[in-house]
Amino acid sequence: MKRSVTFFFLLGMICMAADFPKIEESALIQHIKTLSSDRFEGRAPGTQGETRSVEYIESQFKSIGLEPGDTDGTYFQRVPMVGATPNSSMVMTLRREEKTLRLQYLEDFVAWTRQMVPDSVLKDSPLLFVGYGVQAPEFDWDDYKGVDVHGKTLVMPTIRRSRILPIQRNSIRKFLAEKQ
Repeated sequence: MKRSVTFFFLLGMICMAADFPKIEESALIQHIKTLSSDRFEGRAPGTQGETRSVEYIESQFKSIGLEPGDTDGTYFQRVPMVGATPNSSMVMTLRREEKTLRLQYLEDFVAWTRQMVPDSVLKDSPLLFVGYGVQAPEFDWDDYKGVDVHGKTLVMPTIRRSRILPIQRNSIRKFLAEKQ
């Protein structure tokens, strides 16, 4: 299990400590600068940067006399973490009758799954364009309203679409728009 702690959770715990002195702006800014420095490598879970961050935060807790608060006698709650790394050599092949279009991962498409399985394979799955996949009831907007997504591969633009060259976007759009 990995130890993962958010800054605001920690700040809240520090603020709840008995007889805590006034928070000095300069000290808080120094902690933020320290934790956001390159030395902590982004602090992502499971990385050396996370380990350094946890050690730094623990040392700061000890320096102000904060007692460990977790049931195991430590400062941190253990949280199981699962990660997934896409295979960078994956390709997607679109087929329509006798025509095919081969797409390269990250150049032409991104793909992910919420399922924690060793492999995720789609074969002969119908494509369904769902706009940006937005569900925003506060704006009376739902790209999925009235759409049956069961058994289909959802297609939507990503924020990173600007990385795709216009000719690639146009060829994909044209391929998907052609009548069968």
